[in-house]
Amino acid sequence: MSLLTVAKSRSRLLSLLRRVIVNLPWLVLVLSLVSTLAAWYMARAAVHEAAKIGFAADMTEVISEIEQRMRAYEQVLRSGAAIFAANAIVDRETWLAYVKDLRIEATYPGIQAVGYAQSIDGRGKDAFLQTIRGRDDARYQIWPDGDRAAYVPIVRIAPFEGANVKELGYDLYTEPIRRVALDRAGDSGDATLSGKVTLVQEQASITKQAGTLLFIPVYRRGMPQRTPKERRLALQGYVYGGFRMFDLMRNTLDNHNFENIDVEIFDGAQAQPEALLFDGDAVLHSFAKDFPTPFSAVRHIIVAGRPWTLNFSAHADFPTAFDTGSPRFAIIGGSLMSLMLFGAAWMLSRAWRLADTRAQSMTSAYQESEARLERIIHSAMDAIITIDRDQNIIIFNPAAEKMFRCDAADAIGQTLERFIPERFRSAHHHHIERFDATGVTSRAMGRQLNLFGMRANGDEFPIDASISQLDHEGTKLFTVVLRDITARKAAEDALRASNLKLRELSTYVESAREAERIRIAREIHDDIAGTLTAVKMDLVAMQGLAKTDVQALEERLPHSIRLTDVAVSTTRRIINDLRPSILDNLGVWAAIEWQAGETAQRAGIAHHVEITDDLLSEELPAPRTTALFRIVQEALSNVWRHAQATYVNVLAYRELGDVIVTIEDDGIGARDIDLSKTGHWGIIGMYERARSQGGQVSVTGKRGHGTLVVIRMPLE
Repeated sequence: MSLLTVAKSRSRLLSLLRRVIVNLPWLVLVLSLVSTLAAWYMARAAVHEAAKIGFAADMTEVISEIEQRMRAYEQVLRSGAAIFAANAIVDRETWLAYVKDLRIEATYPGIQAVGYAQSIDGRGKDAFLQTIRGRDDARYQIWPDGDRAAYVPIVRIAPFEGANVKELGYDLYTEPIRRVALDRAGDSGDATLSGKVTLVQEQASITKQAGTLLFIPVYRRGMPQRTPKERRLALQGYVYGGFRMFDLMRNTLDNHNFENIDVEIFDGAQAQPEALLFDGDAVLHSFAKDFPTPFSAVRHIIVAGRPWTLNFSAHADFPTAFDTGSPRFAIIGGSLMSLMLFGAAWMLSRAWRLADTRAQSMTSAYQESEARLERIIHSAMDAIITIDRDQNIIIFNPAAEKMFRCDAADAIGQTLERFIPERFRSAHHHHIERFDATGVTSRAMGRQLNLFGMRANGDEFPIDASISQLDHEGTKLFTVVLRDITARKAAEDALRASNLKLRELSTYVESAREAERIRIAREIHDDIAGTLTAVKMDLVAMQGLAKTDVQALEERLPHSIRLTDVAVSTTRRIINDLRPSILDNLGVWAAIEWQAGETAQRAGIAHHVEITDDLLSEELPAPRTTALFRIVQEALSNVWRHAQATYVNVLAYRELGDVIVTIEDDGIGARDIDLSKTGHWGIIGMYERARSQGGQVSVTGKRGHGTLVVIRMPLE
């Protein structure tokens, strides 16, 4: 190849390079803007995804609240059904007193009425009326009038006031929707919810609400109930609850923000306008043209055997609540960065084109670079120290002054060993010599061991360090960049300790859970299974006696009933051990009283519980109620298991905006508790439960003088 050809090729290459550099700013601008748009799109997609997750969480919360509330109401009605099943006659005063004790308005809002309806056939109507009129009300009348094959008139209703009074005597069996629910409840023996109805109390109201009724069947004692036919023959009546759906759902979902998400509830498996039970904002989004949308969904639940369809739809501004400004930041910041990069590329291009005219300014540019480097060193957050080959300090930046608490004027000219603990000085000196011999430009220090620095006052602290070397005008200089990692070391140690504690706690929780399973299995096997086996043996024996000796059968029957009562009692005790029903039915204060009595009975000690009157009317949120009860339960368990006490005192009172519960015993006294050590899982659990609800727990004790546990929990 000739020299002319080489020259032409070089000229074309330089021409191409020149065109590339001239157009480089525009290429950089286009790529930066494309990257900005991509970042904006991903940030916007992240906001949309966060909104979808929030919408799904809101739906799950609403469904959970509805199911929990309806289960609580079902338990209330089952308690009422137990009263009628256990007593041949329940007079009006007894029923009103029972419902009054439930405190429906405060504890179970949404229930319009709690009542009892008697199941009678047409032939027994006159006898039934004669009994009711002679016992309760001489004016009692079944309505609507007419002769029918069967009647289910309302006999008891509470609260017995207002529109509820007019409902007395109403024959529930005359209305088709109620009749279907009544038949299903009586045949199945399960709680059954009716379809959408208009409550009798609502018929005179100007603004009617959709209603529904929950029925619990009551059977005559001693009659078989194994098949639907036997249950129909044994049917005595129904305990029922009437619900005004708008009031019920508003109270159930009182924490739900209907301004952002609308909830629509329909009776049945399909959303039909005529089946609407509840609408959070009075606008049926379910039938809009754009339903469903990205933030709408349909869910189906079963409530007491009745299907409900729930339609959720978020309002248009719902996603804005999850917008942290990242899309705007991405577009604005990216645009600014694009302009900055464009400017930098433009300057680079211009600098290259003018390079041949700026050769004489290289000296001043170098000086400016030196000044800039000095400013960078002085403004750096890390300590920068430069030493010569004899390890004398020649640069000591402000960050180094702050780190070592020594002025630069006092440090410059001194050896670096002044800031190295004495036990590391020899090793450091040899390290510098070896690094000088390698000729490596830079590397990190202390990869195999921990490094420490020493402040001017003699305090040692851990550091990260890197070192570099260069020749400057024939002189070898070493620059060390140091960072104080005291906080990081402390965080790492704390993280390791936390991980270890979490692993130990996980092992303890799993062991406790397995022990509880073994205990429950043992009790079911030893108590319930043994009792049921005895009942089965009695039943087999009575099967033979039923054909030969009826009198012997009647004599043996009470024994079987007693065995059944033992099985039921054991079952209830196991259920109460897992979660006392009194906690859900009567509240945390009644549950604490009950738990103290149970613990005292088990431990064979005396006890006293005092709850001030102003607390008895306070209702804590459900998570706080559970946390407070579990903490008290654990404290009482410790008294039983470890205190060797003869007496325990529980006191609950209100102090400003907090509830204070104290558990004090006269036992051996708690020793000093170090929660950083293994064990004390029960007390750790008490602390964590209180902390999760914004409260706190303290445990103090003196050897031989008992232990005092103080629980403080905010009411709001």
